[in-house]
Amino acid sequence: MRRVGIIGAGTMGGTHAVAWQYTEAQLVGFYDLDPEAAQRAADRFGVPAFPSREALLDQVDIVDVCTPTFAHKEVVVA
Repeated sequence: MRRVGIIGAGTMGGTHAVAWQYTEAQLVGFYDLDPEAAQRAADRFGVPAFPSREALLDQVDIVDVCTPTFAHKEVVVA
């Protein structure tokens, strides 16, 4: 089973999290620059909020980038 983490806990992050529930992947958690947003999304889906992007990257096989478009490059390069 693949482990997926979502970076970006806004509307799109929540939408993608719902969609991941229909796959065989395991949602591992969320990271967001706004820790409160990450925690709200994590609470909603019963997974942890990660304190840093690196902490999330260490725990997943798949990264679902749900940040605003202008911020995609930095996340993808990391």
